[in-house]
Amino acid sequence: MLYKMNFTDNNEVVHQLELTRYSSISDLGLSEKDLENIISENLFEVLFSESPLMLVFQEQRGQKLGDIYALDENGDLTIFELKRDKASDDAILQLLTYAQEAGSWKYSQLDEKYRKFLRINNKDEISLKDKHKQDFGVELTHEQFNRRQHLTVIGNAANKELINVIQYWNKQGLSISFAPYRIYKFKEDIYFEFFAPPYDQHDSLSEKKGIIIDTNETYKYEGGPDVWYMMENSRIAAFGGQKIVIDLLNKGDIVFFYHQGWGIVAAGTVKSDRKEDNKMNETWYRDVDFLTTPPKNIDQLKYMPAEDIVKEFVKETGKRVFWARTAKKPSLSIDAANRLVEKLKHYVN
Repeated sequence: MLYKMNFTDNNEVVHQLELTRYSSISDLGLSEKDLENIISENLFEVLFSESPLMLVFQEQRGQKLGDIYALDENGDLTIFELKRDKASDDAILQLLTYAQEAGSWKYSQLDEKYRKFLRINNKDEISLKDKHKQDFGVELTHEQFNRRQHLTVIGNAANKELINVIQYWNKQGLSISFAPYRIYKFKEDIYFEFFAPPYDQHDSLSEKKGIIIDTNETYKYEGGPDVWYMMENSRIAAFGGQKIVIDLLNKGDIVFFYHQGWGIVAAGTVKSDRKEDNKMNETWYRDVDFLTTPPKNIDQLKYMPAEDIVKEFVKETGKRVFWARTAKKPSLSIDAANRLVEKLKHYVN
């Protein structure tokens, strides 16, 4: 439950907000498939912010499979089973059945399922191995894919039997977890609350930071903004299912524009709240003041290449850049971001 904090001269008091908690998404007229789409579109960008995952495929009609399958950096397969109501121990039995089947999949079978999912969703075809390397920056052999399986139940709440079963299988060495979500209504607004296992770790959005945002090169033909839209209008933008990344930004943050196939082409300071462009397809944006000279056309496109970006991030954070997200991980401290801006100027100004 969410609480409002009131401070007085003598004490501090918390008051429960007058929120309506829905028992399930069906109260909003949504189906389990709607929940699946909500999770799959936002899980890997926002909800599991410190545990990068690559979507492999979602359940299709007529298939007795888990709802969502994803790969982590090591090539391990995570299987999600979603419940729009309270999750029971029956969900574990389902997941164990799915894991038994998935555990036998060779790389070629997993690759075939991934390519089929791309075709169904009208995405450009790429091999699973190449996409994993593109997203995580590591090259795995075919044998390194799907060596282990991790199971996660997502539900509005869990009954006692489910928790007991999860604890039992964890003691037996099986990787199973439960991730609860909550839906609230406050006045006319709907709030979605998600608790990512194991520690529900997320970045503090209030701290000023530097963050790399993808310029939408892959999906620009679907009606979203492209790099030239952003450069000409002095804004950072995203659209469709990725537009939520704009809410990861605050005024004063430094955003680095990453153009796929090239590198970082510009940097700017965020100066506005989130806005919507009704002339574009589901586009959210924030205005920026450029800190480097923005390119005007493809012939003038100067950039800091990916290998140099990685070197700077490793030096500043001790971590590699995870390319899978529209908003790349990790973020930089504001001091480190300013240092990167100065280095970027040598490439693009």
